[in-house]
Amino acid sequence: PVDGVRDLVRLIGPGATKRLFFTADPISADVALRIGFLEEMVEAESFQGAAERLIATILSRAPLTQRAAKSAIAAAQDASLGARAKTDAEACFASEDYAEGWQAFLEKRPPAFKGR
Repeated sequence: PVDGVRDLVRLIGPGATKRLFFTADPISADVALRIGFLEEMVEAESFQGAAERLIATILSRAPLTQRAAKSAIAAAQDASLGARAKTDAEACFASEDYAEGWQAFLEKRPPAFKGR
């Protein structure tokens, strides 16, 4: 339970966490969005389309950069993971995908990432 509370404090802050725990009041989606408990809101009938667009966007991005970002975010939360984040970042910058991303940017075209 303590880990969950710690994660909630990191996500929404100590004030919002205290309010949730001390009042035990339900919160609206608008409040959840405002305090950072939600990233975005979509209408129920458009949820599938929004999810598919998000997935398509993520899948179109450089996989090595995503792995490096994931490692960096994890390291920001746990300092013991810093070495892994550094290794992933170095691999990203030395990759074919990095060169392809720059070339595509210069040529004003979509990149064709290969995960190498």
